[in-house]
Amino acid sequence: MKATCLCLFVLPFLSLSLSAAERPNILWIFVDDQGPDWGCYGNELVHTPVLDALAKEGTVYKRAFAVAPVCSVSHTSLYTGNYVTTLGVPHHRSHYQDELPKGYFHAEELLSKAGYFTVNMVSSVGGKEDRIIYGASGKTDFNFYRKTAAYKSKGINNQSGGEFFDHVHAVDNKDAGSYFASGEWEKRKKEQPFFAFINIETGKKHGWKRGDEWASQNKLAVDPARVKVPAYLADTPDIRKFLASKLNSVSHTDAVIGKFISALKRSGEYENTFIFIAGDHGYDFMRNKQTLYDSGLRVPMIIKWPGKKPTAVSEDLAGLIDIAPTSLAIAGVDIPTTMEGIDLHSKGAVSSRKVIFGTRDGVDGVFDMYRTVRNKRFRYIRHFYPEIPYLNGKYATRYLVIKEMRTLSKSGKLTAAQAAFLQAQKPAAEELYDLENDPDEINNLAGKPGHSAIQKELSDTLAAWMISNKDRDPGYRTLFASGKLKANLKVQSLIDKKAQAAN
Repeated sequence: MKATCLCLFVLPFLSLSLSAAERPNILWIFVDDQGPDWGCYGNELVHTPVLDALAKEGTVYKRAFAVAPVCSVSHTSLYTGNYVTTLGVPHHRSHYQDELPKGYFHAEELLSKAGYFTVNMVSSVGGKEDRIIYGASGKTDFNFYRKTAAYKSKGINNQSGGEFFDHVHAVDNKDAGSYFASGEWEKRKKEQPFFAFINIETGKKHGWKRGDEWASQNKLAVDPARVKVPAYLADTPDIRKFLASKLNSVSHTDAVIGKFISALKRSGEYENTFIFIAGDHGYDFMRNKQTLYDSGLRVPMIIKWPGKKPTAVSEDLAGLIDIAPTSLAIAGVDIPTTMEGIDLHSKGAVSSRKVIFGTRDGVDGVFDMYRTVRNKRFRYIRHFYPEIPYLNGKYATRYLVIKEMRTLSKSGKLTAAQAAFLQAQKPAAEELYDLENDPDEINNLAGKPGHSAIQKELSDTLAAWMISNKDRDPGYRTLFASGKLKANLKVQSLIDKKAQAAN
């Protein structure tokens, strides 16, 4: 069932320039918690033949980014083509907005109105862990449609967020023939193009154990001695083993994706399908997920356009925010003017982009607010509440890396850069990094001689962008200092509603 209040605003955007038979299929494969460690990105320790083959047929985006470093906000931006601050839902798994603001849309509703068969894929065989790790999890995880009974009534999706696809197809992990046939697919009309979504969780921490098992069984396990340890982590045997598991999960992810790609080829639909594959944000460990560094926001992203094309690598700034408008454009659907992403297939559109933005707000019921802007070389970060520590929620502090790093910190065995992330408050209100010379973002250049011009340029650019989408410091410092906002986003959401009403 669709949200009827939106239908009146959808119809003007529909284009009839393409017939149903001329419109390509659209397949999105979204991998939770996985950074750019695929073979086509230069990592020689992983085994990713499926992804590497797709890369040779499409475009590899070397500078692709999420707009936020946590699941629900990243998923929301993917589907709407908007920054979550623009939509008024910047906090992870916000529960206070049932519908998108008037005049804003998500890709599924527009493609459905354009005549697409829209389907979310959900593995149905085995226990919950098997469904999540060995196939499509069915996860939507949006910061809207979270409380609407009509969306929850479908019941098949046991992940966070409401279901709004027209169809939810049950996939049998042990029968690849069920992926793009039978079940809900029988309801697809002849020559009707499809929009299918596959969310894969092999990259999440709960998938790493299975990734280790798979890599070991296939004699592809990564030797911990060969992994590269980033400068913000200590080089210890346990941390090397941890990082090796991360890479084993990448190889396992490729194998899981391979089952869907093979099934798509057997269905005869492969050549006429726009395939988008990407991670939703950085890895699930310290100084990656939930942060605005490259390790938190930079994602692997491959697009295979309908029909084969020569190998291409893009060094331009691109992002998940661009996938909804790009998909609409190739489907012959006019892109709403409210979408902030760009059509990556439009000549010159991505090459003209000079900067890209990122946001970090409340996570796990704990408030925070910082913003970033990045050009091809430099990343600037502005903390509006530097007194709040980086590690400010249980989710961010539960992993081996954090425990070991804290133990090493107490014994004085960490460098200053490694220990900085563990402090009781952030070391500085502003951060500036030269990604060409400092890819691990260790040396903060903010306030340093010789970098004042680029710092001011990016700071001014960020400020102007925040003004343009009405993103502002909500003035929570008094409440935070009093303890009233310590772990209660419900209080925060009420204030946000008042702020939105005032706008």
